[in-house]
Amino acid sequence: MLSVSVASVVTYCLLIYLTTAPGTDIRHYFDNLHLKVGRKRQRIFGDLGTSKTDLYPSEVKGKKLCRSSLVLGAETLSAVNPGCTNFNARSIIPVIKMLPGIGVFGTDHLVKTIVPFLQAKGFRVEALWGLTLQDAQTTAKELSIPFWTNKVDDVLLRKDVELVFVLCPPNLHSQIAVKALGIGKHVLCDRPAGLSQCEALKMVLAAQYYPSLICVLSHGLRFHPAFISMKKNVAKFVGQPKLCQCSIEMGPILGQTFNWLCDDVMGGGNVTLFGSHLIDLITYLTGLRAVRVHGVTKTLTSSTNSINGTRRITSPDFAVIQIEMETGMFVSITLNNHMNKDSFCQEILLCGSNGYLKAQGVTIKGMIHSTQNSATSGDSANSGNVTNSEVTLFEDCTDDGDQLLVDRSGSKLKDTLSLLPRVYMTGLLKLVGALREAFNSPNNEQVWKDDTTVGLLGAGFEEGLYIQAVIEAIRRSSKENSWVKVNVITEEPDPNPVLTAAVRTSTISI
Repeated sequence: MLSVSVASVVTYCLLIYLTTAPGTDIRHYFDNLHLKVGRKRQRIFGDLGTSKTDLYPSEVKGKKLCRSSLVLGAETLSAVNPGCTNFNARSIIPVIKMLPGIGVFGTDHLVKTIVPFLQAKGFRVEALWGLTLQDAQTTAKELSIPFWTNKVDDVLLRKDVELVFVLCPPNLHSQIAVKALGIGKHVLCDRPAGLSQCEALKMVLAAQYYPSLICVLSHGLRFHPAFISMKKNVAKFVGQPKLCQCSIEMGPILGQTFNWLCDDVMGGGNVTLFGSHLIDLITYLTGLRAVRVHGVTKTLTSSTNSINGTRRITSPDFAVIQIEMETGMFVSITLNNHMNKDSFCQEILLCGSNGYLKAQGVTIKGMIHSTQNSATSGDSANSGNVTNSEVTLFEDCTDDGDQLLVDRSGSKLKDTLSLLPRVYMTGLLKLVGALREAFNSPNNEQVWKDDTTVGLLGAGFEEGLYIQAVIEAIRRSSKENSWVKVNVITEEPDPNPVLTAAVRTSTISI
């Protein structure tokens, strides 16, 4: 009798531990687990199911087990503890939902920074893709990733990869994202959403065709606590937005060798890499979209000591952008990459009918301009504008636990800050944390856009198409030196309109 009690206690503690550990795969523990009650062995879990849609056994002889939850039948619990008759397993065993395996595309410093964070959060990084097999192998061994390759399909077709991180050069973003959605993979894609509106539109159509799949862009400022606080206070401190001034002053973002960062056509330059974040943030804070733009983009540094010769740098390192929004709101953006390499300064000022909000780094301040009209007779001289003092709404927090999870020594994080400064890195890590919550949510994946933080705050591929339209209008405006209307396409343009018109004319004549 004593042996049965000890076995019951040990088994009960083991069940509680395994079911409360985040990201625990219980199959490895319960595949061959037996409970000995007297001389009789009773097997709790059988063999794994072979169905493509259900990796776990749907029914095991009175004991139900599904993919997202673990429910032990009353018969099993009575065998473990004969003194217990009315026992509800759901009251002590929480719902378990397995985190998806991740396939990562890219081998740069951002990948080396974010993969340790994913692993610390309980995600399984199963595969890595690189431009060359040597780069993929070196990075995979450094990050303890079991599989590496230089072929896109080798990662996408793996059964243990359910979520794809597209962190490679922008010319491959659309291709990989569309293919991943087509075979049922969730996608997190780095900015920009392709190199043109046509590529971004393909991503939008693929996301609309598979609405149950999570597909977001890495515009992490939406998830930063500072800008979440700023958005909450827009109605109170700003009212009707009238003016927004944004400026970024930072060092050069180019490396020691010529790559896609040096080429404007391939997605390089501060307009694509940082202007896209500001365009998305303005829309997120105000809910307004651009109507027309006027931009001046310049490449003031066409060569460096390490990048010279026949190849020239064409990506812009200085830009002045003016945007007219839907309600007449005016936006001014200045981007400068000629400061010290380790420096970064970002300021955002949003003014409106009530007052203003100001973001210096991630410190949010606001002030309300109030009007007091004296109702007392003979006191009209005291009536006028009264300006309230500036209020600090959000303070900069230097100790970020998420970034400590990335790299305690800070060496990898320092290499990444030149391309993705700390405020953007913090937002991206918050986005990854929101992804984890979305996959742990007990709700159906069909409603992820309405019931999860990722769906409510995240920038989808539709926002990526809009941002790409604004960037294309800025480039065109810089070439034509005039205001250009922002036109978001809804269908792919005809690649050969002259031939199509000729065929249409000949058909009508016949």
